[in-house]
Amino acid sequence: MRAITLILLLMPILSYSQVGNKKDILGAGVQDSVLGTSIVLKDNSLIYQKVFSSDKSRPDLLMELKNFLTTTKGFKLENETDKQISGQLIDYVVNYKMFGGSSLGSGALLKYPIAAKVIIQVKDSAYRISIFDMAFKGLVNPITFAKSDLELSEAVTTNKRSKISNKELAINTLTILDKDLTSSFDLNIKRISEF
Repeated sequence: MRAITLILLLMPILSYSQVGNKKDILGAGVQDSVLGTSIVLKDNSLIYQKVFSSDKSRPDLLMELKNFLTTTKGFKLENETDKQISGQLIDYVVNYKMFGGSSLGSGALLKYPIAAKVIIQVKDSAYRISIFDMAFKGLVNPITFAKSDLELSEAVTTNKRSKISNKELAINTLTILDKDLTSSFDLNIKRISEF
């Protein structure tokens, strides 16, 4: 009887429990993410995707977003429907110093302008912004001095873009980028020009 009791007591320690799969938690197609940010690696490409709340109806929110985006640095409107706005970021500059970046660390990449595609989906009381196909423009090769573009997913992922690098520089770069994009596209933040 003591042997059976001992076995029953040791069973939880020696056996395996059900292990959750990270892909089940993150959602279909999502391979990896950065903790505390809205940046995910999905289908080998980095995507910034965030839902913002509002107290406005869809038509009013769509109008406010359209007016706001015309003043947003580097945004070019391409298409608009009654539920969605799409466009591009062209030469979007991240304010990395505002969020604790330095020109030698995370700012080494973030000092270059970014080009990306943007889709904003709108419904009553909320809008979701998705920014993808992000690339740094005009990086200078220190040997040849030739300029080239670098996709964000190339710079901060490993294993053929299947995982976000766990190096501090990559994580800091994505964290600062997330903070900048969130502050730039949140309609609830009071801007200096509104005072």
